[in-house]
Amino acid sequence: MTLDQLAVLAEFFGVPPEYFLNDEAADRVDSQLAPAEELRDAKVRSLALRAEGLSMANLDALLIMVDEVRRVQRLSSAGDAARATGPKGDVAEHG
Repeated sequence: MTLDQLAVLAEFFGVPPEYFLNDEAADRVDSQLAPAEELRDAKVRSLALRAEGLSMANLDALLIMVDEVRRVQRLSSAGDAARATGPKGDVAEHG
């Protein structure tokens, strides 16, 4: 791997090039990223908790909105399997 390739990978993943070469640098970056990961997970949990009690129609509308935001951000469709079946294995329909 060339230094240019390493720089491209580092830029893509948002880490310094040393991340791939030095365990200490990798540990430092990982420790800096951990709170961001926890916050992201906390926001996902918060969204799920806020959705509790909504009607099935409103939950379907919310899923469609989330799918649209993911599409706009060019993210893969997370939870395709979870959306394909409901909690009891019944097929859920989401436009």
